[in-house]
Amino acid sequence: MQKALIIGCGKIAGGFNTGPDDTMVLTHALAYTRHPQFEIAGIVDPNCNARESFAAKWGVPTTFGHLTESAVRGIGIASVCTPTHTHIDILEQLLETDIPKVFCEKPLGGDPVKAKAIAEKYQKAGKALAVNFTRRWDRSMVELRDEIASGAWGELRNIVGWYSRGVMNNGTHMIDLVSFLCGATVGPVSPSVKRVIDDNPGDPTVSAGLNVRGVPFALVACDGRDYARFELTLTFSKAVIEILEGGLYTRRRAKMPSAIFPSSFIAIERPRRATKYGEAMLRALDELAIWEPGSRLSSDAF
Repeated sequence: MQKALIIGCGKIAGGFNTGPDDTMVLTHALAYTRHPQFEIAGIVDPNCNARESFAAKWGVPTTFGHLTESAVRGIGIASVCTPTHTHIDILEQLLETDIPKVFCEKPLGGDPVKAKAIAEKYQKAGKALAVNFTRRWDRSMVELRDEIASGAWGELRNIVGWYSRGVMNNGTHMIDLVSFLCGATVGPVSPSVKRVIDDNPGDPTVSAGLNVRGVPFALVACDGRDYARFELTLTFSKAVIEILEGGLYTRRRAKMPSAIFPSSFIAIERPRRATKYGEAMLRALDELAIWEPGSRLSSDAF
């Protein structure tokens, strides 16, 4: 059994799940609780009330106010679930310990130069640094990626992604998902045409024009004060592919002859399909459980 340390007691650490009996695994705490090869040995958070409440909810035996030598002793994996601006400092501290694996919330940090530098340090040290772009571990997204790569849906024409609550918090998820599905780096950004401050003043939600191998990708800012939104539409020559409700569902609308307009084709409506999003963090732990130096992860710092 590998012992896990969770650093930070917020929503992604354990707050998005009501407790150990939830069906969908949406947090680090439930993932470690449910996975047969891990157990939570301790948590770290400077807020006494937060960590005591977290410990009671998840049955954690030991709590710490700070990342001390005692906190990291005997730990096989650490989850970094603190605010983005703290990630690099915590990753630097963990690098100096004997912990071989780190599962960090995205993004690694707000400064891409520092993020790249810390990733290279982990690689040089022979340590795992997983980054929680969760949908990369969703088997439904892997299946869709493979369909796209096979050419089943024809040529990619355009992409539109709607998101809210910060370009670092949620926009990075959208950009990473497009990169993953299309097997290509998302290209240059045009000047922002809209800025929404809907969650964190330091992380605005921005609209931007991007591209994937020259195919236009419109990133559209929504206001998270209205409601949360994370939806993606990829238009191909043979179909329209939709990712809905934060990635909980997909819909494939194939090109078909129109029943109304002669000699015309439409992307016909189809029922949506539930994805495997609720199992994705368990699949991440499957990989981390057997990780060895030199091996790659589905979502790492590179």
